[in-house]
Amino acid sequence: MHSNNEEYLAAMSRIHGPTLEERADSDLANHSLAKWPAITPLTTTLRPVEPFNYELLPDGLSGWVKDVTTRAQCPPDFVSVGLMCSLACVVAGKTAIHPKRYDNWLVIPNLWGVLIGRPSSMKSPALDAALRPLKRLVAAAMKQHAQAVEEHKIDSTIQKQKAVVRDQDIKKALKTRDGVALDALKKEMEDDDNDAPVERRHIVNDTTVEKLGEILNQNPAGVLLIRDELSGWLKNLDRDDRAHDRAFFLECFGGGMDYTYDRIGRGTLHIERTTVSLLGG
Repeated sequence: MHSNNEEYLAAMSRIHGPTLEERADSDLANHSLAKWPAITPLTTTLRPVEPFNYELLPDGLSGWVKDVTTRAQCPPDFVSVGLMCSLACVVAGKTAIHPKRYDNWLVIPNLWGVLIGRPSSMKSPALDAALRPLKRLVAAAMKQHAQAVEEHKIDSTIQKQKAVVRDQDIKKALKTRDGVALDALKKEMEDDDNDAPVERRHIVNDTTVEKLGEILNQNPAGVLLIRDELSGWLKNLDRDDRAHDRAFFLECFGGGMDYTYDRIGRGTLHIERTTVSLLGG
């Protein structure tokens, strides 16, 4: 019987090949006989960073960036990052991208950027140059808002006098039960729009989440949060009592999403579009 079993196993081996255990033993033996390559020590030296590719920039911006970097003698990366983030602040609230042709996936071109470099590596001059076009828009918006405020003061004075006259007309119409006159006065009150002018904001620096929500409601196109010392801002967000702020800014990164927060003191504030670009060093 024993001889028959050995013959049967030998026949099966010829048909199906070696067993898994036999194959493993054979591979291990061959591997142990193989010659190991020479050991190469690990190095901690980083590979050099590839030079900045100006073709990554839109045609209308590459020449401007080259001019700034030549005059300021600063890395083109710094200028380009600041310029693209400031540009995103202007267009993110007005533009959307469909990455897929046959899909409703929508992406808001909202950008977050950070300048990383050693001290005295010209980060601040590069950032100042990159933000100069945006700051022109800020100055123009401030001037326009100041003019609107002066006009609003005059309109408010006129509205106060109109309200006094209108009150007398309302009393007279009520006494005579003149429904037509009351409807006309009601329509006049609805048409009187004397809301205070709202300044178009492009840049914010130091703000609470609650105040930022109000600014976003007044500026649905989005704003750019600039922090020169970004590491301090990020470290502040790591505090346990700032967990809510972290969640809010993550919502702002996506851009275009709505957000609602409820506070006992401030009440309920619904933000229609949380579009915040971020830039710092």
